[in-house]
Amino acid sequence: MTELEHEAARILRSHVGKDAAIPYWELANILGRPDRTVRKIVRRLVTIFKVPIVSSYDKDCGGYYMPEAPEDIVACAAKLRKHGISILVRAHEMTGEPLSNFIGQLNLDLKTRIEG
Repeated sequence: MTELEHEAARILRSHVGKDAAIPYWELANILGRPDRTVRKIVRRLVTIFKVPIVSSYDKDCGGYYMPEAPEDIVACAAKLRKHGISILVRAHEMTGEPLSNFIGQLNLDLKTRIEG
């Protein structure tokens, strides 16, 4: 884990629960890095280092936070899954290609990504 990743994880550990979420732009300001870099850091913390960071897109308390309960993780995963599906549907609508083709390609891409 890089020093910057350690710092991001340290900051995020003080934001427990949805009501304490830190907006991504605020985290970016604290770390002195662009938004895109911060999103990449959070993605690495979750996927590589298994830090259970969840996010909310609520306009009043949106941002990253550490889960208070397992339900926070389940709710975040459901929103991510719904977002992923909407992206596949948009690609299908743009191209007119059958949705089953996108799902088949997704399965191949996931297999390659997981198996390396």
